[in-house]
Amino acid sequence: MASFFRVYCILLGLLLNGTVAASQSEIDRCFTQAAQYYSVEKALLLAVAKEESRFNTKAINDRNGNGTVDIGIMQINSWWKPILEKLGISWSRVKNDVCTNIHVGAWILATNFKSSGFNWQAIGAYNAGYRQSPSLNNKRRIYINKIKKAYQLALKERCRGREYLSFLE
Repeated sequence: MASFFRVYCILLGLLLNGTVAASQSEIDRCFTQAAQYYSVEKALLLAVAKEESRFNTKAINDRNGNGTVDIGIMQINSWWKPILEKLGISWSRVKNDVCTNIHVGAWILATNFKSSGFNWQAIGAYNAGYRQSPSLNNKRRIYINKIKKAYQLALKERCRGREYLSFLE
């Protein structure tokens, strides 16, 4: 009973802060489905979401130097908008549907893995693309290190049976 109350209090606090639009169980289910569908480890998706938005489903980053905007829990960059729309996925849906946002993030990672192999550079490209320059290479390196830490934490917490919720604490 105490653990239920603890979970309830954490989720209530997040809802009042406007950081979670869907229930924790719905979000967790979306991560599980996306991981299975795109063959991307759930712990890796959780690590990316933690680093990108701190699990803020309404996160918006409009401070990119190239004029693009990142949205949602997986911080999908507006660069993807025309590609997603050609695939029948509206930008509004990516922005307003948490599960779609998670699936698009998983699809981007899976696409990166398909094009350059399952490696850390593909994960770094999620944040900084593949273009080569000293500043982008450094940005990828920093991002990779952050994802590695979050990924290791996700694996450790999964072994404790605390998967998603541990990141919210």
